[in-house]
Amino acid sequence: MSLQLDARQRAMLKEMGVQVWLPGTAFAVQAPAPAASAESVTALAAPVTALRAPPVQTPQVATPVASPAPAIPALPVSPLAPDFGDAPTWPRLVDRVAQCQACGLHAGRTHCVLREDAAPAQADWLVVVDPPEEDEERARNAVAGDAAVLLDNMLKAIGLSRSASGTQGAYVTAVAKCRAPHATMATTADLQQCLVHLRAEIALVRPRMVLLMGRFAQQLVQLEVPEAQRQPLEKLRGSVHQVEGLPAIVSYHPKVLLRSSPNKAKAWADLCLALDTLEALA
Repeated sequence: MSLQLDARQRAMLKEMGVQVWLPGTAFAVQAPAPAASAESVTALAAPVTALRAPPVQTPQVATPVASPAPAIPALPVSPLAPDFGDAPTWPRLVDRVAQCQACGLHAGRTHCVLREDAAPAQADWLVVVDPPEEDEERARNAVAGDAAVLLDNMLKAIGLSRSASGTQGAYVTAVAKCRAPHATMATTADLQQCLVHLRAEIALVRPRMVLLMGRFAQQLVQLEVPEAQRQPLEKLRGSVHQVEGLPAIVSYHPKVLLRSSPNKAKAWADLCLALDTLEALA
């Protein structure tokens, strides 16, 4: 992919901590950028119109396993999990998520984190993030606050939007729809039970690319590929995986990027890999 960035785009990448190489210049080694403040995150809001990625080192792409065996023994679906039949609908999904008691996460929730308005349009990108925390639960959104602003601007940098559809659409959801009870964390068993909701979302949105952001979201890869079972997020980055038959890229949660600016360059490389993979499928 060629690099054609205007001054605004280069300034946005600089705010993310991503060093951009241009012909006739040399790589400059700089100290890591400080953690993003609310003001600097808001400054990234300028729209980006060109779909171009900076040159990055080509990551090693792992050949997807045709019929991967589960790394973790599959659990039987709880009798309390919803049954959508062959044709899930958005109203039915919203209702079933609100009533679901298939795992222990429902004991700590105040609200489920799933949009309750009109069904989302078809979107080529499915962004799956970690289970909600208190701020996401209050907002009833998979990502909230400064993390949501940063995510939106990361999507803008590659020509995507949560409000768009089709090739420019990105549907964002949480790997689990309920906040874990106080002082606990979601388990692999919880995520397996919640897969029924994610599969219904995939059927409704019909994405072509999955972006897994966060250490809980990455477990969707670990459920399908035996070799990934004990690998951390850093080891799963840079390769193309599969989730529910779709190509999947692992990256950092926006909250992690707010605390660790050097990882923003790695996140940019992840987005470029996802773009290249999707273009190869066209």
